[in-house]
This record gives sequence, C-alpha cells and structure tokens, in this order.
Amino acid sequence: LTIIMNHDVVVYILIFGCVIYCRILVAELQSSLLESPINGSEDILYNNLPFSDPRMKKQTTLLLPNNKTYPHTKKSIAGCLFIMDDTIRLLEWLAYHYTVLPLSSLMVAIDPHSQNADRIMEILDSWKDKIDIKAYRNDTEWLDLPWDAGYSRSIRNQRTKGGELMKWFREGTSKIYLEQVHKRRQNYFCVHCMRHMKEKGMHWTIITDSDEYLMFNYPHEEQEDNNLYDSTKRGRSLSDIRKERKKWAPYRERLPSMETRATIADYIYQEKITSKCIMFPGLQFTSYESPKSDVYNGVPEGVNPYNLVTLRHRKAGRREGNFSKTMVDVREGRMEDYTMEGIVNVHVPSKLLCGMNGNSGSRQDYISSIFRLHHYRTGTWESFIERAADRRANMTVDRFTERNIEPQLIDDDIRPWIAWFVEKVGIDEAKRLLIDPLADTYSRYAGVA
Repeated sequence: LTIIMNHDVVVYILIFGCVIYCRILVAELQSSLLESPINGSEDILYNNLPFSDPRMKKQTTLLLPNNKTYPHTKKSIAGCLFIMDDTIRLLEWLAYHYTVLPLSSLMVAIDPHSQNADRIMEILDSWKDKIDIKAYRNDTEWLDLPWDAGYSRSIRNQRTKGGELMKWFREGTSKIYLEQVHKRRQNYFCVHCMRHMKEKGMHWTIITDSDEYLMFNYPHEEQEDNNLYDSTKRGRSLSDIRKERKKWAPYRERLPSMETRATIADYIYQEKITSKCIMFPGLQFTSYESPKSDVYNGVPEGVNPYNLVTLRHRKAGRREGNFSKTMVDVREGRMEDYTMEGIVNVHVPSKLLCGMNGNSGSRQDYISSIFRLHHYRTGTWESFIERAADRRANMTVDRFTERNIEPQLIDDDIRPWIAWFVEKVGIDEAKRLLIDPLADTYSRYAGVA
C-alpha cells in the first residue's frame, strides 16, 4: 500500500512539474515574440524598442484573461483616428462609420501642425450625443515620452565618429527626422488608444485614417485574380494563402448587402468570428469623374453627392493587397501587452495579436479578406488643398494629378450607406451633422487654385 501511495505521489509531482514548465515556456515565447526584431522590415528604424515606456507601466491597471469563446455582447466598434486639417474628410468619415460599423467610441489625436484644429473640435463636438469621443488637440495631453524615447536603438545610436548624434537627428528639421517623429507619434497614439478602449471594456477597435472607409469585401470574381500573389506572398507560402482563401470563401459568400442594414458588428457577432486581429486590404480609388446620372444614383433628396467622396469617386485600381490596416479585439491579451515594444506600425498595432505577414506588416491577401478599406487617397480638389500644412507634399495641381492612379474598375458597393444614414438619423440630423457643414466647407474652398 505504501509503495502504491508513493507511486501516486511521484506521478502527481511529475504532472505538477510539467504544468509549471509549460507555463514558463509559454511566458518565454510571448516575451520573445514581443522583443524579437523584425528582420527585413522597413519599419525597424522606429519600432524595435529595447525598453518599455514608463508611462505604460504606470497605466497597467487592468488584467484580462485570454478567452477565445466569449460571446460578442457589444454590437458596436471603437476607433482610433489621427488627423490633420481634414474637416471635409472627417465629416463624411464620422457619418459613414457611425452608420456602417456602427462607431460608438472614438479617440482622436489632432496633428500639432494642423491649421484647422478649432474646426475639427467643433465637428467632433457636434457628434457628442451619438459617439463617445475623446479628442486631443495638443501632444502634451497624451504624448509624454522622453525626447529620445520611441525610436529604435538603430536610430538613437546613429552617431558620428566623435560620438554625436547624426546631423539629421540633432537639427530636427530634416525630412527623415520629421518622418520618424511622425511615425513615432502614430505608434504611441495607437498604443495609448488601444489601452484606453481596453480599459473602457470595448471590443473591436479599428485604426484607420480619415480617407479610409471600412466595408464588407463583397466578391467580384471577374475582377479578382486567383493567380495574383506577387503583392501578397511576402514570406508566406502559396499553399498557406490558398488555405486562407478556401477558409474565408464561405464567409465572403454570406456577406450581407447594405440594403439589409446589417452592420459590420452584426456580421462579426452572427458569424461568431473569434480572431484576435482582423487585417483587411485597401482598394485605391481615383479622382476621375463619372457621369452625373451615376453619381446621383440612389442618393436621397437633399444630398449633394459631389460633396461626398464615397459617392462621387467610383473608379478604382486593381483588387489586390498592396496595403492593409487592422481591427483588433482589445479584450484579448493583458494590458501590459499593449506597449511600444509590441507595436510594429499603424498597419500592425500588435505583433502578439496580429502577427506578421512575412517581412511586411502592411499587406494582406485581398481574396481571403472579409472586409476591405476604400481608400480615397487623392479625394476631391477641395479636400486635397485643405491639407495645406501636410509635410508630405506641396498642394499643387501637378501633385494632385500625380497622386491619381489609372482606373481599372468601377465599384458602387458602398453607395447604399448614404440612404441608410439619412434613414437612421432623419433628414434634419443629416443636414446638421453632414450635409450643411459639408456645403459650407466646400464653398469656402470654391475657386481656390
């Protein structure tokens, strides 16, 4: 009897030891995933931090367990938006995503170089009874990194033979320095916003720009090239891509029409999608015009579709995964998983939750995606020149023309949203929130060259 009891004790001890050992291995694996460099990535210059931001440590106030089987109890989506000057784009972006997601919570950081900060705050304030919005108009309200924090070791260690930082970093006025500062600010804001949404108990959170509109990726088989892997492979095998396409094909077939008024959150709930992170490709739209009858098709009375880029610009480039953005379920992971070490860039806000697409974090296979972004990169002339302070380009006619791509197809999938919006809020509210302020803003830029 003693021998049997001793044998049982030994077995229990061995089992207990195995459990402890496995937990240690998992912890080390997670740690290495967050700390490992991204070999071959162009983003290594500003992402690969060797330390944690002290502010993030102070904000570790909530720990949530990983759970892949929880029910989707909140049929709404949160957003993180970084913006500069885009009042025209913002008006349409808010109305669209309030309707289609639906957007219920939003954090906004206004670029410090923005010349329209007051107007942006007025627009956000007009939505306060419909969307919970937290807006920052000054970096000091949220960006409190030390002067040299937020850059990678490779940036901060670029020094002359005398030990000084490289000239472009010291002077702080060069193009490369300004680009690094901008990307550093973007990364920090993404982390700050995701942590905020997690603390609020939000679920899915999108990170996009004001010229990007999230929608269902309806199948267009005649325009989708099943042999197109050149811009999607990026370190993954063709067999892996084919498996993903086969897995998500039934989901794409079940995508609801906008006419049904089913939101993106409704669809995620109905399909019981438990991914921690959903990547979606962008479809680039041009500024080439369409016949008036096509622009006005399906537009409610009282709405000027020429003031709405989603209705006016119907011509797009190829259906491919040249760039992507993400939607993260911030219920996943622990609060300390959302740090500057964990983010790659705005395309991959969490290495732990989203992983990497080969050597690039900004591409996603188009055919295996259930959502897509409509990217109106150039937009209307008025929305283009409104970005007068944009560091990236001179707002000239030549530059406007250069940003356009040659159209390859016409896509009207997004058009029903405007009738849906008017139906949802009523024509009077639609005028207050969207129609009238858009008309006023366009009139201010009329004739500006």
